[in-house]
Amino acid sequence: MIPIGSTAPLFSLRSKTKAAGLVDLSLAEHLRHAPVILFFFPFAFTKFCTKELQAPALKDYTKLGARLIGISVDSPFAQYAWAQEHKIKVPLCSDLNHDTIRAYDLVMSNYDGIGDTSARAVALIRLDGILAYAQQTDHPDHLPDFFALKSALADLTDS
Repeated sequence: MIPIGSTAPLFSLRSKTKAAGLVDLSLAEHLRHAPVILFFFPFAFTKFCTKELQAPALKDYTKLGARLIGISVDSPFAQYAWAQEHKIKVPLCSDLNHDTIRAYDLVMSNYDGIGDTSARAVALIRLDGILAYAQQTDHPDHLPDFFALKSALADLTDS
């Protein structure tokens, strides 16, 4: 994971929505309005990824004014089906070409013999585009420290 204090790499990724179909979702656009929390996860339709993006703490982050974005190497169509099935409200972005996970230094090479995917990580990005908090878990079955992330966001929004 890139170090805290670094400029967060910008991206524009595809996302599927019910109303608009395929759309581009850009980090720069979201940062014009609020701090952003990125949730990098390995694969849709897996137990721990579902648990992460359904975590009750996500509501706390939006109450504190953050925008949330989930990123995986799944297609936007698979992400959309997963979100519908599991009532996931976080906007999901497809990094099918792996450019964003490479930019954030989060590539898990040949994971479990399947191929390259994203490590599980969270990144809190300030309005000025600087990484304020980051955590990459030591194993894809481990969830991020939601309390530490909330604390970092509260510190950011209080200042």
